[in-house]
Amino acid sequence: MLKTGSQAFREGGDFMGWEHRPSSEIQMGNGTLLATFDGVGEIEQFFAPHIDALQSRLGSFQTSVLVPNSNNGSQGAPEILPIIPETFNIRIQLNAGTQMLHAEYYHKSRPIKLHRTLALHPSEALILDQWKVLEQSVGLLHQSVPWMGNTTSAHCSMYHPHFNGIVHHRGRRWLGVISRGSVEWRRVGHLNDGDRYRLWAGEKVGVPLSNGDLHGFPNGQVPSGWNDVVQGCTTWGAMAVGPAPELEFLIICAESERHLGRLITQLKHLPTQRFLQMIEATTEKRHFPAIPTLNKIHNLNVRRLCERSIDVLHALQDAKTGALLAAAEVDPHSRISGGYGYSWPRDGAFLASALGAFGFRERVEHYFRFIAETQDVSGAWWQRYLATGHAGPSWGRIQIDEPATVIGAAYLHFKRTKDYLWLENFWPTIEKGLLFLEKFHEEGLPKGQPSHDLWEERMGIHAYSLAAVASAFSTGSHLAGVLMEKEAQARFKLQGEKITAYLKEKFVPDHGPIYRSWIFDYWDEATDASMLGLIRPFGILHKHHPTARRIIEKVRTRLWSSPVGGVLRYEGDTYRGGNPWVLTTLWLASVELAIGNYSEAREAFRWSISKATPLGMLPEQVHRTQGNPFWVIPLGWSHAMFLLFVRQVLDRELEGVIWGE
Repeated sequence: MLKTGSQAFREGGDFMGWEHRPSSEIQMGNGTLLATFDGVGEIEQFFAPHIDALQSRLGSFQTSVLVPNSNNGSQGAPEILPIIPETFNIRIQLNAGTQMLHAEYYHKSRPIKLHRTLALHPSEALILDQWKVLEQSVGLLHQSVPWMGNTTSAHCSMYHPHFNGIVHHRGRRWLGVISRGSVEWRRVGHLNDGDRYRLWAGEKVGVPLSNGDLHGFPNGQVPSGWNDVVQGCTTWGAMAVGPAPELEFLIICAESERHLGRLITQLKHLPTQRFLQMIEATTEKRHFPAIPTLNKIHNLNVRRLCERSIDVLHALQDAKTGALLAAAEVDPHSRISGGYGYSWPRDGAFLASALGAFGFRERVEHYFRFIAETQDVSGAWWQRYLATGHAGPSWGRIQIDEPATVIGAAYLHFKRTKDYLWLENFWPTIEKGLLFLEKFHEEGLPKGQPSHDLWEERMGIHAYSLAAVASAFSTGSHLAGVLMEKEAQARFKLQGEKITAYLKEKFVPDHGPIYRSWIFDYWDEATDASMLGLIRPFGILHKHHPTARRIIEKVRTRLWSSPVGGVLRYEGDTYRGGNPWVLTTLWLASVELAIGNYSEAREAFRWSISKATPLGMLPEQVHRTQGNPFWVIPLGWSHAMFLLFVRQVLDRELEGVIWGE
């Protein structure tokens, strides 16, 4: 019996919703398709043709091994073997830049060996799923449950005889699971009420099939025509192929039946080896701008993690609009978070800065075009956006550090490129943003109006936000001077000085308590990693200033997590249980490096890279007691902070001190 619900994917697993669902540990993307995979190499989710949360295609996907069962010369029901760690030894490999995931599956007690290659097309929303059967003649069962546009309603699932595969569609969203060989069995249907609820709760739900449903495989009678079609809520499709030494599928996201057919036709006569060669040929091109920087890194492990980080950030950039996403969506119903599959101006600014630090100028400027197009008439940017540029759902529409961080990232880009033409073209966007910040901090109100903090949890006036704004005025003034806008230069410089003076007086005085926030009626003294921002990147406090030293000491001693290590966001953090974060730990490493505390910087850096998954994906968090990568994997901001730290080390020629040759 093929079990439904989570047992079909993890025998004995205890899943109670998104908060207990294992993280997607692997990611590939080309800007048109963002694909995530679990720890055994199975497809988790597709986002296309844009890559934000609302472009989802899959609710669940599973491939099982089918072992034919001949009894007294007649074909009986096959045995169905889900590919799970309890029954298969599994090896996964993802080479940097190749966009090809390799998986090897060896049954623990039987002579069943399979090699799988999942190859992502360089530009289309298409994956080739190739299987090689090395021992024992077996077939494969593909099951898929669509999740079009973050919903399971109003779907249609069918076996498409012209395309030779299962096709799901809803409006302009089409998903095809197409066999490149003979289909020996297929079926479509609806999930039952219990499995529908579990799917919506976040479990990986298998389709309701039993061994008997495949009686006669692979020589049973397969109906022809268009009779295999269902519509409605939580539809599903399944098909069986083989046995054969090689089995191949095309998994395609399209915008219409005609579009789907055109992609199938283009690849129909393309040999698999040529398809794979095409992907391999793009590897060097994908990393080419970073080669001069990468060649300075002689430590192989650090270089590999840089290459993986570049791949992660590339996958999180929408090819059409240039939007940079925080992560692939992991919480589509916002059960325990606000969701991650969106473009925050803040996160995007850090990701763009990291890409710029490794030479990806075109990608950075593509992102700034997205920024210019999404700027509000007021000069602000909202909390977050879809990859299409539309405003995303928000619980804090104005977060004042976000427009300020965008302006800071623009300054860094000009500082690297010295491209005066780019600055001329982008200056109206910068100036409009500065005028918004000026209005937000109008005359007589240097502290500004309340907004959310960096962690998007508390409304008030925050030291980090004020530092971001003061830095934006300072860098904006510098850029105005470059363009000989003397009046704007003086005006923005004065505004930055006023906010800086207020921040130093009220939040970080030379003596007495250090405050992270003023929350309407009280001063909040909790130690917060975001206070490092006053030192780097905003430079409000000189790195050797006594108050800067006090902040660093408080973060190091009060936020270093026990027993697993790493830096918490702030004292009393409870999000996902209160765990250390990779980006905060790398932030501390960066500040320690800046002030010459090389031993402490090395410790934080080594801890951070030790928490990467075996395939080099950096998580958002690390579990507070178990020490394993946790929750969102990978997180773009974690990889951005890693790249920025590596570039900081290279610029100071400290490779031997921090990671050794």
